[in-house]
Amino acid sequence: MRLFAQFRSWLKWIVNRRQLESGMEAEVRFHLESYAEDLVRSGVPRPEAMRRARIEFGGIESHKDAMRASLGLRWWDGLGADLRYGARQLRRNPGFTAVAVLTLALGIGANTAMFSVVNGVLLRPLPYPEPDRLFSVQERGQGFGSPTSYPEVADWRAQNHTFSDMASYHATEFTLTGNGGPMHLRGVVVSSELLSVLEVRPLFGRGFAPQDDETGAHVVLLSHAFWREKFHSDPDIVGRGITLDGQNFAVVGVMPAGFRFPPTFPGEVWTTSAVDTGAPKQERGYSWLSVIARLKSGVAATKAQSDMDVIARRLAQQYPQSNAQRTSVRLVPELDRIVGGSRLPLLILLGVVAGVLLIGCVNLANLSLARNLARQKEIAVRAALGAGRRRLVGQMLTESILLSLLGGLCGVVLAAWGTQALLSIVPDAVPRTAEVGVDLHVLVFAVLLSMVTGLIFGLVPALRVSQTDLVASLKGAGRTASEGVRHQRLRGALVTAETALALVLLAGASLLIASYLRLSRVDPGFDVHHLLTFAFDLPSPPYTTDQQVNFYKELLSRLQGAPGVKSAAAAWPLPLAGGDATSGFEIAGRSFPPGNSPAARVHVVSPGYFHTFGMSLKQGRDFTARDDMATLPVVIVDEAFAHTFFPNEEAVGKRIQPSLTMTDQPPWREIVGVVNNTKEAGLAEDFQPQYYIPYAQLPGPQPAVLVRTQAAPLTAAPMARSLMASMDKNIPLYEVASMDELASASMSRERFNALLFGLFGGLALVLVAVGIYGVVAYSVSQATREIGIRLAMGAQRSDVLKHTIYEGLRHVVLGMAIGLGAAFLLARLISGMLYGVRPTDPLTIVLVSLTLISTALLACYIPARRATKVDPLVALRYE
Repeated sequence: MRLFAQFRSWLKWIVNRRQLESGMEAEVRFHLESYAEDLVRSGVPRPEAMRRARIEFGGIESHKDAMRASLGLRWWDGLGADLRYGARQLRRNPGFTAVAVLTLALGIGANTAMFSVVNGVLLRPLPYPEPDRLFSVQERGQGFGSPTSYPEVADWRAQNHTFSDMASYHATEFTLTGNGGPMHLRGVVVSSELLSVLEVRPLFGRGFAPQDDETGAHVVLLSHAFWREKFHSDPDIVGRGITLDGQNFAVVGVMPAGFRFPPTFPGEVWTTSAVDTGAPKQERGYSWLSVIARLKSGVAATKAQSDMDVIARRLAQQYPQSNAQRTSVRLVPELDRIVGGSRLPLLILLGVVAGVLLIGCVNLANLSLARNLARQKEIAVRAALGAGRRRLVGQMLTESILLSLLGGLCGVVLAAWGTQALLSIVPDAVPRTAEVGVDLHVLVFAVLLSMVTGLIFGLVPALRVSQTDLVASLKGAGRTASEGVRHQRLRGALVTAETALALVLLAGASLLIASYLRLSRVDPGFDVHHLLTFAFDLPSPPYTTDQQVNFYKELLSRLQGAPGVKSAAAAWPLPLAGGDATSGFEIAGRSFPPGNSPAARVHVVSPGYFHTFGMSLKQGRDFTARDDMATLPVVIVDEAFAHTFFPNEEAVGKRIQPSLTMTDQPPWREIVGVVNNTKEAGLAEDFQPQYYIPYAQLPGPQPAVLVRTQAAPLTAAPMARSLMASMDKNIPLYEVASMDELASASMSRERFNALLFGLFGGLALVLVAVGIYGVVAYSVSQATREIGIRLAMGAQRSDVLKHTIYEGLRHVVLGMAIGLGAAFLLARLISGMLYGVRPTDPLTIVLVSLTLISTALLACYIPARRATKVDPLVALRYE
């Protein structure tokens, strides 16, 4: 009986539903025929009237779906009907759908691609267990991430109470021999505690043990990629020996796939601090180590900071000569240390692409408003059948979100390509780019962004159009004057908003482009053209210090005699290559408090360096081959050094004592010359004091080689390799590049910012032009009858043109006034990214304003010109 009762109830529900649907169809047909009769009475032929009625109502089935949704038989019926009806409406309007999907695909795709970079660089946690407990421990000094010394690290590790473990590290380079041809390797020298700090274990083999830090221990861990490519994934590699820099190292383990430390350094091998000996490992003056530590569980970072500050003050009292100014320690979360100065520019760029998407949303809101106004009769029918305002708004929002999801789907495809395009131009200074990609987090972001975008551009038109006069709409008088003014104000407000956004983006783009152009014209102080650079390592052993000096002398002599070579020299570090060496010094006849000695950038160069580099000698003499360990120690300074430390006296003849030395007692050096200023770390920096020491008097560093050629510099690379192989076949060249490439790379961050800002600013300008054109064109089409009446009453066509342009431009001018204030705020935000341009540069603001107003004028003129061609007789019969 219960089954029979349920079956009868189900059958009754079906009958009632069919009757309801029949009533729906009859109701829709009634309103369709009534609308057609109204058209016939106004003089439209019946076939044409029926055709217009069907277009206006969108078909019987469309309205049946809409009414099912409106009446809401069941929630899934309403949702299904909304989706079917929305899909049918989009299919019936292919032009609107194509424009909307393209706009959304560009906006959502650009945002998704930019978010993938932000996610990979800023948001993705470090690939270690509990990465939030990893901190970089740094000396308090100039710059971000000041290094420290081996004795300092030992004291920190022994005296602290808040870190579970602490490890030091620094980058190095090796030459691998004995396994085929010589191979240059990037390595990291670490203390044995590193894997304990990171809580990472090798894939197989063992990690480093405390005894591996002792002098004479030569052990090495291999990266997974290096093990796979060089040793063909040999599982028996553990325990075998490899030759690095002429010495045998025992392989103790292979790290897991994807392991990288430091996370920004693609090293192939890790070895222990046993390779560092002598003064660099024993004296506190050698600050060259980075330190990473793991915070104990449950310990706050503030407590660790207090603990380390107490230790720093204790060491300052114990070692006043080296630690007098080091009374505190900087603790930085490891992720923040890695990200560094990339956070703000990336977030600003993400905000810029969000602004472009907002402009696109404003355009789509205007399009949706115009499209929904054309459907007022249909909306009135559904309202007359009992659909409430909430139901009508929900149905229209379903269409918007469906459209946005289609755009988002296309945007994800564009983002997959766009992410790779972004990575191809991202400067090397941006860290963690290897972790950037379209993953699950990025896809979730794209879906959420698509839905939010649909709500943004669909909500306002839906709310406005759902407030309709049923009687007037069903009688065909939906477009009343008062309602037209109300909708016109909304469209004008949207134009004002997108104009303000576009002005902000264009102002930022113009400032960054102007900054980059000025930077590209900066004179670095030397001639970057026709210069080939390369580096190599001379391992010790087997090369002694004297042998290294003689090797460089012979190499430079052979290079200078090679065909197509004008001159050759050696230098450490190489300008604009990312290196930077700073050393303190004393000045004869002056005294400085402990720890307050002056400092300047130092270069170790060979004779002929200034001539090869295209620098000019201002005073004194150049280095010669006689400046070696057996002669008077000498130094050459630049003009910035002379003006800073000897402002009112002659620098040549003065003596300084640089602390950069390989002996316990650094010698006093006489200044024998002054050269012009040069850029060292980058073209955007100011000229800094620098001094130069002859390589034969300080042979510790391994300088790079510079070759000035007659032809294109890279054409001389095979000759250099061949010459090097003839001298020692086990020494490979690496970092072979032209100085032009290094100079260009030094501007990569500024070029990246200017390129993306310019691209998105240009896209914003196009979208604004399209939006203004659409609004003015729609206004002209709606005012056709009014224009006809004015022309029939004697108005001049030039008056119509002026009035139409004025109506379009007044919203643009208001938007520009609003945008100027926001543009100044953005300019202050990006001031750190500018070079040679003031954030409030009036010329830039004027040019941006003229560009925007000219674009808006053109966008207004085209539809305004069309308005002047309206035939008054045709216009009076319009609608």
